[in-house]
Amino acid sequence: MDKAQALHEFWSSFSLVAIDEQSAYDETIDLPDNYITYEVQTANFGDSVALTASLWYKSTSWAAITQKADEIAEYIGWGGKVLPIDYGYIWIKLGTPFAQRMSAEQDNIRRIVLNISVDFLSAT
Repeated sequence: MDKAQALHEFWSSFSLVAIDEQSAYDETIDLPDNYITYEVQTANFGDSVALTASLWYKSTSWAAITQKADEIAEYIGWGGKVLPIDYGYIWIKLGTPFAQRMSAEQDNIRRIVLNISVDFLSAT
């Protein structure tokens, strides 16, 4: 599994559709009510990259989306999460701030931006 595939697998592990922000997708297809978009950047051995993801919930309440952000933070934990990739590992850690509420164009959409730091510990 390469670095981008590992990031996709990580964001897909939270029972939400995960979409790479730069992916082309058919705009005529309705997105689910709750999903996550994420950023992909990679680096060389020992380098650290700050990445973001956005939780998107169709709701007028912050309760469910905040609970999902908390679930992701708990999964990453204070020590971070190490994931295997081809020829090494990536180490995902909580960014600062980890979660930030953002406004959306529609009143019934809630968005939380998540910040992570990823260390690339691989030979390629």
